[in-house]
Amino acid sequence: MAQNSTYTDKAMKDHAKTYAGFLAMMKYGTGFIVLVLLAMLLFLYN
Repeated sequence: MAQNSTYTDKAMKDHAKTYAGFLAMMKYGTGFIVLVLLAMLLFLYN
């Protein structure tokens, strides 16, 4: 695999920040969906 000289340390840091943001979005998004489903369950049986 050839090394791309334009792929810099800044690009790696940007990629790491993007990945961290994606993981946070997945974590909080999943939590939000669980809360919505629990609220739907609560109102279904009330």
